[in-house]
Amino acid sequence: MFRRSGFSLAEVLVSLLILSLLSVLMVGIIPSSIFGLRQAQHRQAALQLCQTTSAGLRSLGFDQLAVSDWSQDQIYQVDSLDYTIQYRITALPEQDPTSHKPLAKLIECRVRWSIHHRPSNYEYATLVLR
Repeated sequence: MFRRSGFSLAEVLVSLLILSLLSVLMVGIIPSSIFGLRQAQHRQAALQLCQTTSAGLRSLGFDQLAVSDWSQDQIYQVDSLDYTIQYRITALPEQDPTSHKPLAKLIECRVRWSIHHRPSNYEYATLVLR
């Protein structure tokens, strides 16, 4: 008598057990991946807001950038989420020896947002040279 080729019932059951364990693990990974992707999107939106604000301030020109403390909150809505942005401008201590004026100013930008009462923030700084 010869043996038939194929899988035994035990082999099929073991493979189904492994497949079901992997499926359960994958279902657990998907929500965390989605959450991470959304966080990355929010950080990207915050970065774009900071870059836009900094570019607008740089376009004023070096001498027009007045040293200031944190500005009033400005609220922008991106993809139905409110982002609160602030900036400040500081003169760096390095000075031109002939005019005693600062050679560089630092623009710092801070963005805050909240999702499901979980606050997040992003900070960005750019240097403006004379």
